[in-house]
Formats: sequence, C-alpha cells, structure tokens
Amino acid sequence: MDQASASAYQRLTVAEPVRAVSPPAGALRPDKSALDQHLHTLDKARLEQSVCLRR
Repeated sequence: MDQASASAYQRLTVAEPVRAVSPPAGALRPDKSALDQHLHTLDKARLEQSVCLRR
C-alpha cells in the first residue's frame, strides 16, 4: 500500500483487532516507514483488499 491508496480508501478502514508491532529501524524503505508510522497513529487503519476490489 502507499500513502495515496491509504488516503483514498480511509473511509473504508476498520479497527485493527490486534495492533501490529512496528518493524525494526531500517527494515522498511523511507516511504513505507513513513506510511507505517502514519497508520500506527490512526484508530482505524486496516483495509481489506477485497473491499478495494469491489469498489
């Protein structure tokens, strides 16, 4: 996922039942790390792929 997709489908997101642990520093590319950090600030950040495909 990228930031544009996360923003475009934000209204379809749901709460994550179990919060994911952030990956170790340097494990993600800078753009993915920024997205990961952003998603961890949201109450609803889980986006099911099947929801996107139906739209």
